[in-house]
Amino acid sequence: MDFIRNNPLQFIKLYCKKIYYFWWFSPQSGTIYPKIYLGLYTYIYLIMGVFSAFGALAALLFRGKRTRDNAFLLVFIIMSICLTQSLFYVEGRHRWLIEPLLMVFVSYGITEMWAFFIKKCRPVTAGAAV
Repeated sequence: MDFIRNNPLQFIKLYCKKIYYFWWFSPQSGTIYPKIYLGLYTYIYLIMGVFSAFGALAALLFRGKRTRDNAFLLVFIIMSICLTQSLFYVEGRHRWLIEPLLMVFVSYGITEMWAFFIKKCRPVTAGAAV
């Protein structure tokens, strides 16, 4: 508490850095495992992150009230875990707690992206464009 009182800007800077490390990888990530494991997990996590972000945005912005409310609840849970874990301690394994919740948005993101591309790529049949 003394450090926070005496160095509020440094505390905020370090806290933001810990939030970043919560969502990405800290310099200590994968030090006790073969590098290929971290590399493989990084690619999987990156793909998961893209679809999760797309799914969360689609649910929050483009769907009905019930979907928005459910998505907001999941985002609230995910962010509360992120913010509290980052306050006390950060290590990559702490993110594993939210990855099942992110998978909900991953599946929603894949479904929404698939529907978008199917709609855009559907050929126009003769007589349909009247």
